[in-house]
Amino acid sequence: MEDANGLEEGSKVSCKGVNVGTIDAIKIHNNNVVATIVLNDDFKATKGTTAQVSLDNIFGKRSLILLPGTSTSFLANNDTIIAQSGKNISIIDNLLEKENVDSLLHNINLDKFHLDSLKNKVDSLDVDGLLKKAEKILDFNKLLN
Repeated sequence: MEDANGLEEGSKVSCKGVNVGTIDAIKIHNNNVVATIVLNDDFKATKGTTAQVSLDNIFGKRSLILLPGTSTSFLANNDTIIAQSGKNISIIDNLLEKENVDSLLHNINLDKFHLDSLKNKVDSLDVDGLLKKAEKILDFNKLLN
């Protein structure tokens, strides 16, 4: 791939929304980034599978997404998967492609969001739920600015 910004050893590898492995190592070879991935034993990638780097969260953490090929033959150990460059398929990118931003911003009323009401609800939320909501708020705040 051309750029691995945000990828690191241990970053997740997914296919169709399912975690199928992790990045084992990242190095530069012939002016390209080569990520060695370890796939779960129960996942078999098909020939023609490509990869894309995707934004995982607003803090710049990224993951690798596998896009299955159409072949019925499977890749062997140590085969190479080419990464598609240019366009990340992050949640925000998909949102911006599918929705009119003005319409989205019109439907978001940040005046109704109060930290006091969030504080009162913290006890009823699990930590993961709270973090997900905070990430969404920060994502929308970035869109507004």
